[in-house]
Amino acid sequence: AADEQRDILCIEQSSLIAHAHTKEILLQDTHLKFEIAQRLEKHNISLNLNANVVALEEILTQDTVLETLLTQIKHPFSNFQAALFLGTNGCRAKKYRKEACFTQLFECIKLKSIAHESMYESDGFEVNDTSLHLSHQLAATAMIDMFDHAADFVVISDARSFIMFDHAQKELEKVINREIGLSVFSMPELLLLAMGITDKKMI
Repeated sequence: AADEQRDILCIEQSSLIAHAHTKEILLQDTHLKFEIAQRLEKHNISLNLNANVVALEEILTQDTVLETLLTQIKHPFSNFQAALFLGTNGCRAKKYRKEACFTQLFECIKLKSIAHESMYESDGFEVNDTSLHLSHQLAATAMIDMFDHAADFVVISDARSFIMFDHAQKELEKVINREIGLSVFSMPELLLLAMGITDKKMI
């Protein structure tokens, strides 16, 4: 990215945190930076930290982009309220997360965000390979919390949360012996729906 003088655009929160945190560590730790630079040189790669790491939400909330978005909204979510889930990644790296951007985008599509305790809890993905049961328990606890706080649907910032909350939802219901039935969306999906785009392939 640096060689091509481009930014690194991160669609997902885990990607943003991984890239931004790595860059910060290398800029602060000259010994580690030198060690990695040496290793890369063996593969004819030079270490270059000039690329900016940018979240998709940052781009979407820039003044000119937001103004354009507002003109494209055909079906606002005025009658809905959603639970925003940022997970443990967002909790661990508060300085990197773009919560304010999500708030702006919610306002853009007139979507109300509900307060709930599980916003920064685990979605279970990290322990999925170690203990499937624990993984499903963690995800189910978060989902039922959002359900009980009257969320019409869940907005996630990472594909890992989508896997746990959407693909595994039937398994989660079995773990807690309750029906959840919550749809799960990413922010880009919601924006497209608000623009009137409903074709699944396009979304």
